[in-house]
Amino acid sequence: MLISIITITKDDGVLLRRNIDSVRRQRLSRDVSVEHLIVNGGGPLCNLPKKNFCTVLEHEPQGIFNAINYGISKASGDVIGVVHGNDFLADNYVLARVADALGDPDIDFVYGDVNFVSHGKPGVVYRHYTSGDFVPSHLLKGFAPPHPSLFIRHDAMLRVGPYNEKFRLAADFDLFLRLFLGRQPFKGIHIPGVAVNMEHGGISTNLRIRIQGGTYEKYKALRDNGFNVSMLKIASRIFFYIRHKKL
Repeated sequence: MLISIITITKDDGVLLRRNIDSVRRQRLSRDVSVEHLIVNGGGPLCNLPKKNFCTVLEHEPQGIFNAINYGISKASGDVIGVVHGNDFLADNYVLARVADALGDPDIDFVYGDVNFVSHGKPGVVYRHYTSGDFVPSHLLKGFAPPHPSLFIRHDAMLRVGPYNEKFRLAADFDLFLRLFLGRQPFKGIHIPGVAVNMEHGGISTNLRIRIQGGTYEKYKALRDNGFNVSMLKIASRIFFYIRHKKL
């Protein structure tokens, strides 16, 4: 099994090296290997490993999900995961757990949990986001598993289709809608444990951006996928997030 990790980056500096090191440290069985694709959206890449462990793909910036789609188009792995340049795999056995779960040919994708870590203090976890209690109907209220914890078979990615680039913030939510509730539902399972540590400060951890833009885009994604939901129902999830400190 070959696992393709796609990392999109733009001026992530030393955080990118942390990302790459977390992939290099993965402990895998002999029948599992890793391909690491770095999609560089601009700026010099400094302090990269001297050995050819990762492949750098230069790509004109056209948005986050455009860059992810570009990385997927260049990936040759059996499994695809996305770990952004300022994030990193949580421990040395994340990909081993992914490979074990996807050893079942009936499973199309897996997802886990994420930690949000403080900027400059990667060992300080200020929020833990678990998806262990997620059920597909939660999508109708605007809830989805954490996107960085998703690992999907390449053939399933081709069948479900690319990220919808008209969404700046909710293309990952739209993908989960098609995976769980589409006309051709795919089979996914939750893997207990933290898959990725997310650095505070990125677009997906910004509260104001998610409230102002993400809520409306999730509403649009649901409507586009044929679900007749109200904007008020999707917006009400904000109060849950604030109460449970998950936003």
